[in-house]
Amino acid sequence: MVPIASPPGPECKNLGMVIGQGGGSFGGGLISNDQLMAYALNDAMNKAAERGATHFQASGPPALGGSSGTTTTATVSGVAYQCPLVTSQSTPAASTSPQASSPAAK
Repeated sequence: MVPIASPPGPECKNLGMVIGQGGGSFGGGLISNDQLMAYALNDAMNKAAERGATHFQASGPPALGGSSGTTTTATVSGVAYQCPLVTSQSTPAASTSPQASSPAAK
């Protein structure tokens, strides 16, 4: 899964909106805001992957919620995309056979 900042090209299929959540009323107040946001992003990307997505674009910053001055939840929304796999052509590294370069082979 690749998180992206802007929509991908036209070769990618939009799989729709995904919402991820982190935390909850039980124990959410004991987790740092950064962790809540990470859990929410991870949840959204997992849900996107379940739909067959290869890329996820968050719609904005996570929304934090709670009560009595304590943040207990984070929510991330975004769009899941399925993009074709791109294989890069790498040039093969020059290799020498171990026998040809070893002193014993000379």
